[in-house]
Amino acid sequence: MNIIIINHFMKTNKLNFAVFGLKQIMVLVTLCLLSSGFVACSDDDKDEPEIPAEAKSFSFFSDSTTPNDWVYFSFEKGDSVVIDKANAAKDQSWDIAFQRYYVRTNCGTSGEGQGGALDTKETSFDAVTVVPTSGFIVDAVKPMMTVMGKNEERTLNPAFQTPNNDSNSWAWYYYMEKRWDYNNNVFIIKTADGKHYAKIIMKQYKNDEGKSGYIKFDYVYPFK
Repeated sequence: MNIIIINHFMKTNKLNFAVFGLKQIMVLVTLCLLSSGFVACSDDDKDEPEIPAEAKSFSFFSDSTTPNDWVYFSFEKGDSVVIDKANAAKDQSWDIAFQRYYVRTNCGTSGEGQGGALDTKETSFDAVTVVPTSGFIVDAVKPMMTVMGKNEERTLNPAFQTPNNDSNSWAWYYYMEKRWDYNNNVFIIKTADGKHYAKIIMKQYKNDEGKSGYIKFDYVYPFK
């Protein structure tokens, strides 16, 4: 009888040890799985590096000498926008506007936005990597040539200047010398909301046939 009890006790303890060992293994496996899950979640939570925006081009035709005939452009839409030009100053849907070789930004005397422009003096997008914290110029009333040899006081952004002439424009034609002067520097444009930025380079004013008013600019948006 005693032997039976001892044998039963030994068998029971072996079973308990086996069950206890199995529980330990299950706990360890569970912990490993949870740990792997945490690592995976941690990896997923890491911010992926932001891919810079690619440069794009926009072309349009503008040869009108009418002072109020501007082409308005939105960087967010990546296209020109049709607005009520009589109320352009109150409209927040445009960031930059062009009238031949003159430029407006939505700020100052041109609009109620928080825009502006800055000439970086660089000539390639790759050379401009940081948004400046100051130096943006707002629109003001300046001389603007409406017809050959005649200037009128109009609102525009005076940050756009040709290298050899105080023209208030990014392009200028020297009639006597029969040559054009261009500013093809990288400009940083602050959008109408004052919260976003774009890089632009004015590329051309004449098409392949030499006709004026065929404007093209390259831009990067958003620029951070």
